[in-house]
Parts: sequence; C-alpha cells; structure tokens
Amino acid sequence: MIINKQLLSIPPFISTSWKDIELLLSDGQHTLNIYLKNGTLVKISHLLKEHLNLIFSVHQEILLNQAQEVTTPIIDPLFFQFSGPFLEHDPDLCDASPLPDEVRSKLKSLIENLPKMDPSKMPVVHDNCFCPHCQLINLIFENTEKEELVSDSDLTFSTWIQEEVSDDEIKLVHPYNSDEFYIIKLQNPLQCSCQMPDCEHLLHVLRN
Repeated sequence: MIINKQLLSIPPFISTSWKDIELLLSDGQHTLNIYLKNGTLVKISHLLKEHLNLIFSVHQEILLNQAQEVTTPIIDPLFFQFSGPFLEHDPDLCDASPLPDEVRSKLKSLIENLPKMDPSKMPVVHDNCFCPHCQLINLIFENTEKEELVSDSDLTFSTWIQEEVSDDEIKLVHPYNSDEFYIIKLQNPLQCSCQMPDCEHLLHVLRN
C-alpha cells in the first residue's frame, strides 16, 4: 500500500495518480468509495481506520494546494521561435519540409504537459498539408489518440482469494481478513453461503 502526494495504491484494488480521482466517500467505518474521473466507482472494504484517515488527509492536502496554487505555464523558448507560423494554417507553406526531430520532440513535451484537449474543439487539419500549423495539430491529435480510455471491465478488481475445496465447491477468502470467507456451490444455479441472490461472491466466480 502506497499513499502519498503522487499516487494512491491499494493492491489489488487500485493504483492510480490523484489526478484521476474525482471524489472520495466513506461510510465512517472501514469502507472507502473512490470515484474516478471516468465515472467508475472503486469500492474497498475492510480498511483500517488509520489508513482511511491517512487517505483523506493526503487528498485534502492535495486539494488545498491546488486551490492555493497559481500555475504559471512554463513555455520552452523554442516554442516562441515557431509560434508565428504555428498559429494558423498557411496554404503557402503546404509543401514545407517536415519539422526537425528536435522541434517535434520539444513540441511533444509541451503538448504532453498541456491539459487534455477535446478533439472536437481543435482546429481542422488540412489534408496533405505540411505547414507548421497543420504539423502541430497533427502532433496534438497523435498525443490524444495515445491516451487510452479505461473501461469499466479494466477496472474490475479481484477482491477475493479463490480456493478450490472440492469438485463442486469453491472457497472465497477476503484478502485482508482470512476469517471472512464464503463457500460457493457449483451447481445450477450457483449458490453462496451468504444466501444473498446475485451477490458479489457469485459474480466473482462467474468472472473468473
């Protein structure tokens, strides 16, 4: 488990930077609900109270720092060198040479540090145009396409240790509390010792 200003890592449930987290909620006991910015909810039970307090304390400090910070963008001088032709499409430079590797590398670094851009609101790229403006927008599109969207299935975490008891029974043990376990009977329909229909234990077995 790692809880610092850079990331929140609670294996095997979640490991992500704070910038991906929208909201934290707790029942005041031992359960933490982590709402990610992509709309996914990660629910973690049986956390120690000191761990819950630490998580909320670090998150609060990060939010306060963000509110108090006055961010000044750091722009590389190389950007200003090319800012003029980059600002708008220039048909007269349609057959310009590709940007040098050094310039492309510098621009990529700048683009990666910019806030995420909505592709639908970006300027139009003119087909087969190599003017500096179109080359820059193409670089931005390349960077946007590399950002992978995390689906709900990617964030489905295995919250139980699975043990085979017999040919027709599986035992699910909580990873942080070995005294908590459930027996799944492999029959039709599946049955869980918690006696709750469609419980998370049955869903775990079906997924795995």
